[in-house]
Amino acid sequence: MAGKAAAGAAGKVLAGQVVARGGQGRAMVGRICRITLAVTVAAGPSLVAMPARVEAAEEPTVEVWSVGADGERLDGRPDAAKESVRVAGGQSVEVRWKGFRPNSAVVITQCMSAFQVKNVHRSETFTPVFECAHQTRFAGTTGADGTGKASYPIRAGRFASVVLSKDDVTEYKNDVFECSSKVFAGRSEYNCSVVVSECEWDQPLAMERRPAGTGPFTLVPKPPPAGVADPAAAAASGGLFFKPRTDGTPDLTAIPAPPPRRFPDPPETPQLPPVTGRPVGAPIAGAGSVNTAVLFDGWLAGVRRLAAPSDVDYTRGTSVFGAAQLKAGFQSGFTAGADFAVTGLPFTAAEAGGDVVYAPITLTGLAVANSAEYGGLGLNAVRMSPDTLAFMLGDGDGVDSAWWGDSSMKTPTRADNHGCGLPALPAGPILRSGRSAQNQVLSSWFGATLSRDRFNTFFVSEPGSPELLVKRASDVRGAENGAQTAYLIGTNFGKAVDPDPDDDFIPPVALNERLKRGYLGYTDVTEIHAQRARGVALPMVPLLNRAGAYVLPTKESILSAYSTMRRNADGTLTPVFDAEAMPDAYPLPMVHYVAVPRTDAQGANPLPIAKRRTLAAFLEYAVSDAAQAKAADLGAPPLPAELRKQARDVAAMLKKADPPKTGGKTPPGSSDPGGGPGDGSGGGSGSLPGGGGAPVAPGSGGAAGLPGGAPSQGPAASGAPGPAASIKPVAGEGTVRGGKIPAASKVVPIVLLLVLGSAALIGGGVWRGYLIWQGRAARGTGRP
Repeated sequence: MAGKAAAGAAGKVLAGQVVARGGQGRAMVGRICRITLAVTVAAGPSLVAMPARVEAAEEPTVEVWSVGADGERLDGRPDAAKESVRVAGGQSVEVRWKGFRPNSAVVITQCMSAFQVKNVHRSETFTPVFECAHQTRFAGTTGADGTGKASYPIRAGRFASVVLSKDDVTEYKNDVFECSSKVFAGRSEYNCSVVVSECEWDQPLAMERRPAGTGPFTLVPKPPPAGVADPAAAAASGGLFFKPRTDGTPDLTAIPAPPPRRFPDPPETPQLPPVTGRPVGAPIAGAGSVNTAVLFDGWLAGVRRLAAPSDVDYTRGTSVFGAAQLKAGFQSGFTAGADFAVTGLPFTAAEAGGDVVYAPITLTGLAVANSAEYGGLGLNAVRMSPDTLAFMLGDGDGVDSAWWGDSSMKTPTRADNHGCGLPALPAGPILRSGRSAQNQVLSSWFGATLSRDRFNTFFVSEPGSPELLVKRASDVRGAENGAQTAYLIGTNFGKAVDPDPDDDFIPPVALNERLKRGYLGYTDVTEIHAQRARGVALPMVPLLNRAGAYVLPTKESILSAYSTMRRNADGTLTPVFDAEAMPDAYPLPMVHYVAVPRTDAQGANPLPIAKRRTLAAFLEYAVSDAAQAKAADLGAPPLPAELRKQARDVAAMLKKADPPKTGGKTPPGSSDPGGGPGDGSGGGSGSLPGGGGAPVAPGSGGAAGLPGGAPSQGPAASGAPGPAASIKPVAGEGTVRGGKIPAASKVVPIVLLLVLGSAALIGGGVWRGYLIWQGRAARGTGRP
């Protein structure tokens, strides 16, 4: 990838105008683009609301000192003292700052000094996008007393310009500038300053004479934007003098632009390993949600490798698709369709084809992620309120369009981010198409936090609906299922793709797409962490909860949100969005379940006992410590004890043998052809939800130990391997064990969306094409 980084840094200039500093170009860049300040995508703290500075606090300041006990101040020294305080490229200095918010994150950047801006570039206006080196951004943290210090590597030389954004005819880039001992106008050097800012990639500073009117120009905090009561702090050091090379010439080392971020690998359909050893029961097949695809795929593989394995196959789709396949199973006596469904939505008996009970398997969070990138740097700390997120996903409010907007634009993100500017780049919203549990959670949150009029400004669907349909659709895209969304965000909806990650060439079209639009969407937090594990930077957005804090989806914040969830009579849980006393709770928790056929009051279950044994073993494995540790590796908390107990109670129900019919005959299908171990008893206790048992609030507990009938997690037993199974895509042709996959009118393939988008551009783009298609499908099927 080294060759690719170099190629990306060199870049490709589009045919057409190149806009840099000066005149109309500078004015346009102030409107059109702001470079990001992102330093890393390592997950930040769960609670990211910054404390306010103390009333009447002193103006923020920054100083640069040499390292060591006898260090001296290096910045702001007069010409007469410059020889003793020169700094060299690569030298570590100590940057000190004070007057900032306690415990706040800051970004440290090397910029032109006010002297260089005024005398070299003949300007009295400091514009960070032009005057700061985007190659020098480092993260720091302010202490509890509002002060901070950090070791910082100084760069000396000539900073290459960084391409900030581009459209089809114009490329916007900042200046080439120097931090060196080079003398201009026969008297002055190209000195630079160090800036510390609470904004991720903006430096809210202005040029001002100190003392006023007569003194030299210096960089001072900029007045806050109108309507921002608690603006971010920033300050700059005095000018630094730089050492020449050993031969006395200025150090003009070329410092390239940041390389492009890694592109996601092309998606692959996972292959399950063969079943070895004696299975616990008959083969089973499930269908439904793939919101937690990477995690669930790992479980499907893991349960096949146990000493007493389970042969579990699965068809990828959505919760609604899973209900349809489970209904086909009920109707066929489970000779076709699916034996179980994975869902984030509760089903009615009519939707599932019979009575079901829910076994929780994951507690996660619905994360909002973005791929906005400027000069190889992303947005890692852009906070959003419900209104801002609705504005961005809805492609604006009908007056203003959805843009990642800088401080010169009217954009909703400024209020969420202490007045910090954001890069002026069109947003590319990606929503879930069709009906989904993720849509329902997000729509419910919007419905609970926005007025009905405000909700209707962005959406035509009902609050709390499993469909989330926007009014303005020209730039909105749809993802077919939860397994696709993270990849689509990371690739700008499949446009910024490197088809061969192993070679040294990045297609210019892929690089260009990243500079044209900043995509955002929502997907499961485990899918974001799975992409990060592959080296793909997908920053998540801290969301505003009812307590007034902006919170990231972490294990701790998801567990805090779980403690507020409402348990329903059927055993499912519903998020609560009005917990004002929970500042550390992430607002969008989600629970996914395995829906299985319920045993009736007479002890009969329509799913054959041999299949029930396999399904029970899979449930017990899914809630085991080993399986839940995989969830923790992907950013989700292990399933709480009471939810594990609920799942084990369902497994115990499944393992109980059917009662004999009148005359003592065993019902058809009640024998165990798989010959699995165990007697079908034990593992859980108590009544199951929805069957007459009283609702239990989260935290009511239950034993978390594995039931006696749980499969061993030791090495696989010897035996001839069975055939390798595949996890089938929902859009593929064929059947699910004889049950037909629904037609496209039920689950929308991405290919169909793209075709419809091309055909319906005059009607509003891809999403509008989907809406047109959806209406026709509803008329054709009688669906409301």
